[in-house]
Amino acid sequence: MVGVIFDFWGTLVNGGARSPLRRTHRILEKEGDFGEFVEKFESITMVKTFKSQQEMFELAAKEMGYETTPETIEALIGVWNKNALLAKPFDDAMPTLEALKEKGIKMALVSNTASFLTEEVIERLKLNEFFEIVALSYKEGMLKTDPKMIRKIMKTLGTTKDDTILVGDSVETDMKAAEASGIKGILIDRRGRREYDNKINVLGQVADEL
Repeated sequence: MVGVIFDFWGTLVNGGARSPLRRTHRILEKEGDFGEFVEKFESITMVKTFKSQQEMFELAAKEMGYETTPETIEALIGVWNKNALLAKPFDDAMPTLEALKEKGIKMALVSNTASFLTEEVIERLKLNEFFEIVALSYKEGMLKTDPKMIRKIMKTLGTTKDDTILVGDSVETDMKAAEASGIKGILIDRRGRREYDNKINVLGQVADEL
């Protein structure tokens, strides 16, 4: 049995706002290490449910020591809303999912995500039908970099570390998650700008790794 775990944003689906995490980083901090920022920001905003996006961003800013104004919060909300509103699958996403499904490959979806918008996009694009499990961080109460998240997914898929791969577009989160869980990670780098040993530039190349 072979299992493939796909990241969502930037891997299967192209958001309407280019790299909302990087834009959030620039809005709040402007400088500093991006990887450290992502780890802190996601650990605050993406492991529980919030009543509103405003509440979420205000808490993140407070706990991370950033000063904000109503305009700052409004800008952040705008970035993330645009990302979801204009989201669409990458051209190679649906053909890849359909091909793997036809081959009987067990698939899962994992995403570090806040309690807004992502599920709406998944439903709108009718992606649920491809996956045995959809693991969203805010529902699971943990990020994908927590090995317990990947273990839960593998249990559902009926796979082991030796026959499970994780495909994602982020070295900081996806490849780190694979490494932390002892499974093979494959970086999808459509623009050819990242450095990683196991790297593909077209999603369909995943089939060659199975």
